[in-house]
Amino acid sequence: TFTPLEIEILKFADAFATNPKTWTDEDCAALKRVLRQHNRESYSEQGRWMAQLEAARAARRGALAKGAFDQADHAAQEASGASADLQDDVNERMVNAQLVELAFLCLQFVALTGVFSALNIPDEPFFPDFMTGVLKPEVIARLNELNALGGDELPPLVPARVDLPIEDILHGRLKVEPAPLTGARVPLVSYEIDTEQATRDKGLAVGGAQVGAWGWSFGSYFPGGLVYLLMHHPELARFEAPYSLPLLFNEDEWRNGTQTGGFVTRRLKEIVYLKIYTTTRARYGLEHHTMFLFNIFLDEYGVGRPPRPQLSDSEQAVARERAIRHAEEVVLYVQDHAAAPRGTYTALELATMEWVERFITRPHHAHLVEGRLRQELEADNRREVAIGVRRLDTSPGIGIEAAHRRLLDHQIAELAMLTGHMDGLGRAMTILRLESETAVKAGDRQDGFDGQYLTTRPGLFGAYDFVGVSEKARTANELRLNPRLLDELRRGTKSSPVSGIDAATTGEF
Repeated sequence: TFTPLEIEILKFADAFATNPKTWTDEDCAALKRVLRQHNRESYSEQGRWMAQLEAARAARRGALAKGAFDQADHAAQEASGASADLQDDVNERMVNAQLVELAFLCLQFVALTGVFSALNIPDEPFFPDFMTGVLKPEVIARLNELNALGGDELPPLVPARVDLPIEDILHGRLKVEPAPLTGARVPLVSYEIDTEQATRDKGLAVGGAQVGAWGWSFGSYFPGGLVYLLMHHPELARFEAPYSLPLLFNEDEWRNGTQTGGFVTRRLKEIVYLKIYTTTRARYGLEHHTMFLFNIFLDEYGVGRPPRPQLSDSEQAVARERAIRHAEEVVLYVQDHAAAPRGTYTALELATMEWVERFITRPHHAHLVEGRLRQELEADNRREVAIGVRRLDTSPGIGIEAAHRRLLDHQIAELAMLTGHMDGLGRAMTILRLESETAVKAGDRQDGFDGQYLTTRPGLFGAYDFVGVSEKARTANELRLNPRLLDELRRGTKSSPVSGIDAATTGEF
């Protein structure tokens, strides 16, 4: 029924949709092996023509360069007819692109499946008649059987939960540095170093990735691992950042008096991302969005981005300490949010986290808690409008109550789409083992490449130090990602503090 390639792809998709950590190095090697073979077999029909075209053009240019003008056409014709096998380096570049493509299409359909299931989105009215016209009755019967099951009989959709010894972390009895894991399943090479990446499509992929390099780091030039990953797939590099940024990071956006994005606050979005990546135990997402969360709380307490209140030096120091402490508690208790100290989360944040957890673990049951989420959103919206921190979009003159109802629907849609996307993104980063960034210096080079880094920039954990990500937050995150280390600490076979290098011996992506 399935080819060897399709079987390996189905293994990939099955792990992606349930627990990406179960997709092993052996599984990765097997998929790469059948992809290489498939590429070689299909090359004569799908790829050789391009090599022959380039060979003909190169031969013609060579003749012109040597002044053999009357031989140029003949040289091109001879070269175009030459048989050329798929070169190993070209095949490897294709395999890397195929892995990235598989991961991102799984990402998209995990996201859409979550949205449609959690929000009970129905099929279009015409769809049943269309299906009966193209599908056999036994296929329709199987689809109906699966639809009737809904969320019953599904395997777990996330990795096993890790319960933290919160009290030991709070009182400093456990201290663990983040593990600097390496071993991405596709090469991560900067376009600054491998300048050939920019020449393949006249720089369009690099140009598209620049939107992510600046936008995902909030106005700083920080081309991280995700940017380098996207460079394997130029079309994706051009479109992923413009797609994700308005959904994931925008605050309220307005066009001609109409609100077009940012319907929920940046703080609420980051708490959603933290909840997702704690539940799925996705290292890249958890490590990066913990830093973003601390930044957001610095903003909230007036010591981050504008608008900032006028504060004395001593007031700024106190406010920063409060912000760091609040963000730390959000990280520590996000898994068991109901047990958090009073004031850690708002009523809206508690309702949102309950809904998000249902969304990614039992999406068919998310609607059971959607009512509470809507109630808290509604209450928060009216409070924010009343105190002047939110503008209500009433265009085109629909009135206050209708505008509130519309805003609520926009918020549910935005929360659903960003939850689905970030769940899928975390799975993609886990299954491809995307590494966190290390520090680089301007002018540094890598062996085998002619380019050099354009700027000096810190690694992710250097940025942690600058932002103020606390030791306790780092410890909590690493132990969530490192259950073997937690077990060793509990059994006393390893003692605190644990260095990042030591933690890396048992860490998971």
